[in-house]
Amino acid sequence: ERQIEVADGPYEQNFSLTEAQHDLDEVSVTGVHNRYRRPNPSSSLRLGEPLLEAPQSVQVITNQLLADQQIFTPVEGITRNVSGAVAPGHWNNVYARINIRGFNTGFGSLRNGMSTGNYFGPLAEDASFIDRVEFVKGPGGFLLSNSDAGGFYNVVLKAPTGVSRKSVGLTLGSFGQYRATADIDGKLSKDNKLQYRLNVMGQSLDSYQGYDFNRKVALAPSLRYQLDDKTTITAQYVYQYSNFSVAGNYVFSPNGYKSLSQDFSVYDPSMGSSRVNDHSSFANIEHRLNDNWKVTGQVGYLRYAMRGLSNWIAAGSFNPNATFNVSGVNGGRAIAGTNVLNRSLFLYDVDNTTLVGQAFLNGTVETGPVQHRIIVGLDASSKSYAADFSAAGFLPLD
Repeated sequence: ERQIEVADGPYEQNFSLTEAQHDLDEVSVTGVHNRYRRPNPSSSLRLGEPLLEAPQSVQVITNQLLADQQIFTPVEGITRNVSGAVAPGHWNNVYARINIRGFNTGFGSLRNGMSTGNYFGPLAEDASFIDRVEFVKGPGGFLLSNSDAGGFYNVVLKAPTGVSRKSVGLTLGSFGQYRATADIDGKLSKDNKLQYRLNVMGQSLDSYQGYDFNRKVALAPSLRYQLDDKTTITAQYVYQYSNFSVAGNYVFSPNGYKSLSQDFSVYDPSMGSSRVNDHSSFANIEHRLNDNWKVTGQVGYLRYAMRGLSNWIAAGSFNPNATFNVSGVNGGRAIAGTNVLNRSLFLYDVDNTTLVGQAFLNGTVETGPVQHRIIVGLDASSKSYAADFSAAGFLPLD
């Protein structure tokens, strides 16, 4: 260090610098490369090519992303990861309704590439047995004989991987949320030809709305058998049970937004509760003819039963001059008044049955430097729907 005084006029000062070396502590940055990236679609999507080469907009949401974002069903925020997709939020306790590019994808989704959706069902898939969710934007004639113009989404169920591993999860959250999951993956034979996987889930969840609740259980066992190096058979079963307060619990006020307390609810425990039993089974056989061609056949069966109630705000609520002619529960009647909200209660009894079968052939053919990917398939289904909806009358709330 040297002090230099500078006066008027020219001034020259010679100096030299010596090197000083200081070592910093080592800093290591680690992470998982491409944690959520899946370059290839599932075999159930039948494209048989990397997503980057597919002439279709396909976006894959992995189970790792669902876990990191704590998304437990397709309606709990999954669409924030997908451009052009929204979940309007209707009967979220029951089924998943997702719009893609402005078009409603209908009730339910595809499971393992098969259309299992039906009226008011099936029950939205729990993330505990979801391997990935594939969003296909635009018409999907390559996959289905009948699809929506905006697109669809395909829920791929977890299947045996042949790797022995076990995991247990516990989630605690706001509004009385308790959730436990278990995922057991392994092999049943020493030669690794027979593999198994078991997913189990139990959840109890209340809500910011008074009296609202949802209790769920899911069980998803699966088996895979490797007949030889070219043929694989996979069998999967999923059972879901849900007991919840009401399918739709919508709140309205004549005094505008935020005029009611956050926990206000039009549901009352005396109304009862709703229950859903959802059974689905799938069987798949895949045989590779050679390095360029393979044939796949699969069937799916779904049986869905829903018993419960829905609650709506009746026309004429908050109107002192309104007239009502329908008797309410226990002989009560609707009441007209400026501050009276009349709840219109409906009971429902729904049974859905779906049987679907598919067979398709995938292959590649080369013409000089040009490669052709070929899909030939058959998609057939039989769906039945029986429901009884009945009005239970009015329940006034002052």
